[in-house]
Amino acid sequence: MSLLVVGNVAFDFILKVKFLPKRNEATSVTDLRLCPGGCAGNVAVVAKRLGIRSSLYSSVGKDFRNSDYEKKLLDMGVGIENLQYVDDMTARSFMFSDDNGDQQIYYYPGASSKLFYKKVDFSRYKCVHFSAGEISVYKHLMRDAKEKNCMVSFDPGQEIFHRSIEDIARCLPYADYLFFNEYEAEYISREIKVRDIEDLFFENTKAIIVSMGERG
Repeated sequence: MSLLVVGNVAFDFILKVKFLPKRNEATSVTDLRLCPGGCAGNVAVVAKRLGIRSSLYSSVGKDFRNSDYEKKLLDMGVGIENLQYVDDMTARSFMFSDDNGDQQIYYYPGASSKLFYKKVDFSRYKCVHFSAGEISVYKHLMRDAKEKNCMVSFDPGQEIFHRSIEDIARCLPYADYLFFNEYEAEYISREIKVRDIEDLFFENTKAIIVSMGERG
């Protein structure tokens, strides 16, 4: 099985703090880790560990070249032939958490926001998964993937809250499988003005998967 994953690749800074500060307050960082991340990067790595031949279609900065992250992908055998190296920093996510498990997350999109459409030989892939990323270019990629009879899945994640709902809606008819959490499903149903998430079934849709936290 072969998989192409489209979306963000990012450097994740994971910080433990004494407390999450209010406005105009400061706090101490008690632990800091730099980890490879980004939705697309994570999916491609996990898929490879499960024995699936995976590749990435993402936009990264020139700082990604020869980074530990790039070396990790190469060592694992994750394909990076479709990475776009642009003149910006690779995306960065800063995740702060306290002892209670409360979090604050700050995200710098950087190079990921400069992802552009280019022709891909989709005949090489059986499945194409679209994760959070520069959704404005996804429709054209999804169309090309379907023309090559690829199975297409789409998990927009947090992007649905700060992206054009029109960009997201244009992608939905091309996806065989859609993924949302419960809150995202309610939000997109409301924004697209449908009564229920089931109204988002299109001709190509095989399943809509909604995660419901502790309820499964």
